[in-house]
Amino acid sequence: MKTPAFLQPLHAAWHKMPAAERRRAVIAAVLLSLGGYAAFHALVTTPRLVAARHNLGRVEQLAEKSRTAAPAPTAPRRSQKTPAQLARDLALLQDKLTSQRARLISLQQRFARLDQLEEHQTLRLGLTELANSADIEVVSLENKGLRREDQRLMPTLERLREMAAKNVFRRPLLRLTARASYRGLMDFLDGLARLPHVVSPVWIKVEVRTDATADEPATMQWLDLTLDLAL
Repeated sequence: MKTPAFLQPLHAAWHKMPAAERRRAVIAAVLLSLGGYAAFHALVTTPRLVAARHNLGRVEQLAEKSRTAAPAPTAPRRSQKTPAQLARDLALLQDKLTSQRARLISLQQRFARLDQLEEHQTLRLGLTELANSADIEVVSLENKGLRREDQRLMPTLERLREMAAKNVFRRPLLRLTARASYRGLMDFLDGLARLPHVVSPVWIKVEVRTDATADEPATMQWLDLTLDLAL
């Protein structure tokens, strides 16, 4: 490749230099190149490093302020009441607790006992008679918590306890499915209070049905009723 005219004097001078001088010139050129690259790198990266260090310092200052600014724990407030007033308040709370305990015991005594099968049989018979007298057509009456094949087996104390253990109410549950009039549903619910033991509705679903068609208006209306009862 032919050397350009403006570089020919430099090229001639390069070849006239001793070998040692050439090596020193190459080393000097390499060092100058490295120095220039280092200067350029520092020019580009130094501002970023300075900014990063500045931001880190700000974060550290904020963290330190947060630690020092944390409120000291406050001492618990003392009651402004006198010991005599506190004693009266305690006596009132104890009276309420005693009253609630007595009410709970009274309610528990009204439930049919889980160790008395006869009481549950009497209660189920009373439910059936109440439904018949309240203009309710019973479709099904099932024990919740028992397998379908066990529904028609004679009740036992073991089955009563098994049913009670399978729901949050800890009582045997019956599911009543029926058709009823509005008056029949109200009579049935009112009559539950007259049964010999507590029967408590815990879930109910009511759907209004009619015999209306696309061409004929309704002439009759009734309720499809599903009711869970805790015994």
